[in-house]
Amino acid sequence: MNFINTPTVIVIGAGIGGIATATHLAQRGLHVIVVEKNARPGGRCDRFTRQEHHFDAGPTLVVMPLVYEAEFAALGASAAEMLAWQRVDPTYHLVFDDNSRLTLTSDMKRMQEQLERIEP
Repeated sequence: MNFINTPTVIVIGAGIGGIATATHLAQRGLHVIVVEKNARPGGRCDRFTRQEHHFDAGPTLVVMPLVYEAEFAALGASAAEMLAWQRVDPTYHLVFDDNSRLTLTSDMKRMQEQLERIEP
């Protein structure tokens, strides 16, 4: 690649969005420089260890898996082959100041019943 005649793009951040953006731009023939403030790429898709305990710093819930699948496909890979998807249902429980609760679930009937109790 002749970098002298190739437009250069600087991507700020090497999280999942920055890496995906940089990859798409590079596939289109642009010279891409990725600048990251941390010691390694990944952003919120990171892991750290404290006293022999491992912690995922990344998202605990993927709310739009089709977006991930489309990005992997656009980059010539399969999300299903690269990621270990695991359905968790209910996803989590919310407890409000008045001690009322909401359990987020993919069971639409159960979700509707809960929401109707909060806001008929």
